[in-house]
Amino acid sequence: MQKVQPPKILPFRLTIGVTGHRSLENTEALRATVQRVIDDLLARCQGAALIPVKLCALSPLAEGADRLVAQELLRRDPECLLKAVLPMTLEDYLDDFTDSASRREFHNLLAASRFSVALRQRPLRQDYPREKLTEARIQAYEDVGKFIVDHCDVLIALWDDEPARGKGGTAAIKKYAEQQGCPLYIIYTVNPLIFKFKQGRRCNLCLVPSTEFSNRAI
Repeated sequence: MQKVQPPKILPFRLTIGVTGHRSLENTEALRATVQRVIDDLLARCQGAALIPVKLCALSPLAEGADRLVAQELLRRDPECLLKAVLPMTLEDYLDDFTDSASRREFHNLLAASRFSVALRQRPLRQDYPREKLTEARIQAYEDVGKFIVDHCDVLIALWDDEPARGKGGTAAIKKYAEQQGCPLYIIYTVNPLIFKFKQGRRCNLCLVPSTEFSNRAI
């Protein structure tokens, strides 16, 4: 009699969103802390999950935090699924990048993504008068930040510990994540060796305390 092989267990795909500042200092320290956060998150998940855990990065791929976290997730797990969510059309979005090197980095990450979507299908100038374009851009960034929170299992925020300066900024999106009960890691850019985990109520995989890394979280 032929031996029946047990069915292969498909992995659970944990979606990690990102929000954070565009201008970062101490990027190498921040990268190291992002890796510690991934360690902590996987330790929590492995204590709760009955199936293997794979990673998915959900990012707008803006300069700074968005790219840094996406790059570290891809570095950690070559099978990580990168999903890019752009706040506006590609034409409009490229105008916000500082130079050709930044645009080239963006295009490389976009090419590495398995899925990409723009939340707006029409250029801003087709829907808004010139005097409203700045406000429309701010709204687009708020919309994409909330989209990331609404569609991730856990959010990583690289935050300078300063109050919100307006709509769509890191502090505002962090607050929205807290209001929505999204599990949240905060990495403090003013002290990049420190991170904090807020449990939230949305993702059961994140409810198991991490004994191995709990002494590192503040």
